[in-house]
Amino acid sequence: MQGTAFSDSLFLTATPDFGGVLNLLIALVLVGQKLLELGFLVRGGIAKGPVLHESGLVFGPGLVQAYELESGVAVYPRIVAAPEVLRSVRSVEPVPNALLAFFRDDSDGFWFLDLYEMPSLRIGSYADAPFVAETVPKRLEAVAVRLEKLRNAMAAIVEAQAPTDVRRLAKLNWAVRAFNRSLGSKEALLIEEVPTPCLTS
Repeated sequence: MQGTAFSDSLFLTATPDFGGVLNLLIALVLVGQKLLELGFLVRGGIAKGPVLHESGLVFGPGLVQAYELESGVAVYPRIVAAPEVLRSVRSVEPVPNALLAFFRDDSDGFWFLDLYEMPSLRIGSYADAPFVAETVPKRLEAVAVRLEKLRNAMAAIVEAQAPTDVRRLAKLNWAVRAFNRSLGSKEALLIEEVPTPCLTS
């Protein structure tokens, strides 16, 4: 896998085999969650296609498609995957849903990398401090810590942003809904929902 950053963009490329796809997903999860902790929501696109990536240069049809996904399809703070990416992911999985479990389908029919579901939370929790709570099953303690950190980061963004226009509000609302929706399958962790943002005058 290779990465190149310039301006506010990060370009990652990987080989279209199991190892390459797994490394790409791990990198995207870690970057997305760390940026959230730092107060930034991330938007992007995952495409499959020829790309030349060397010496800090990146170009090719794969890059163009990823850019088009990010700028024209993602719209909200989500990392959208092209349909051929999902087919490729499915074809290299050693067992069903080993990699597809990182993705979730959205109401508009596009699939995105879900930073708040179990595979992503387990990856993100690798460096978190231990957590002990009698109400949380031992096997889920690390996930609970990670989810609480992301919840607090999302709540801080909502409080700091105070959107004054409907476009920013729609994007922030999407992010909050995506997070809160993920809590439905994790009721045992007792994580509070993030308050829904509203327009300020």
